[in-house]
Amino acid sequence: MKAFDINVENRAKEISKEVVKEVMKETMDEKYINKMAGEVAERAVYKILNRGKDWRFKNTKLLMRNYKSLKQHILNEKDEIKILYADMDEDYVKVDYMWLESIIKSKGKTIQILKYVDEQLEYLERKYKERKQYERYKAFELLLIEGKSNIEMQREIGCSKNMPNKWTNEVVRELSVLLWGIDAICMHVG
Repeated sequence: MKAFDINVENRAKEISKEVVKEVMKETMDEKYINKMAGEVAERAVYKILNRGKDWRFKNTKLLMRNYKSLKQHILNEKDEIKILYADMDEDYVKVDYMWLESIIKSKGKTIQILKYVDEQLEYLERKYKERKQYERYKAFELLLIEGKSNIEMQREIGCSKNMPNKWTNEVVRELSVLLWGIDAICMHVG
């Protein structure tokens, strides 16, 4: 175990002991005390381990890795669904078609998000072309959206083996700011 992990575990134990003392004052039910101590310890460990972490950069990469699948999800023309409610009982429709409503809402959200992402990608592409650094944007596109390997990218762009990842991370940071706003800026500073 690393020293950091040991410190986290010790701090979680301290917090658990404090909670146990408080709970014991209020009640003497041992099951309740153990349950509360376990829940508090889990929350404490989670908070300590994730203090200062921000997942927006990782989420932006995840979004871009799934970009093509999400596009396919919203472009699928076979998804045309028509329902006639004329002779259906309202309660029947509410219960049996909840899954359908959920799918429609999900697809709607995906369409809205991808429209916004597309606008930001177009902006970044223009920005990198204007800076005469298009190969950086292209590396991002090839690595995350197209799923190309570093070797394929080296051949296509003509760069060293480390540059595609470096350039991709640069573009992802800029995209994160466009997608997450001021919170993404704070993430990079803090």
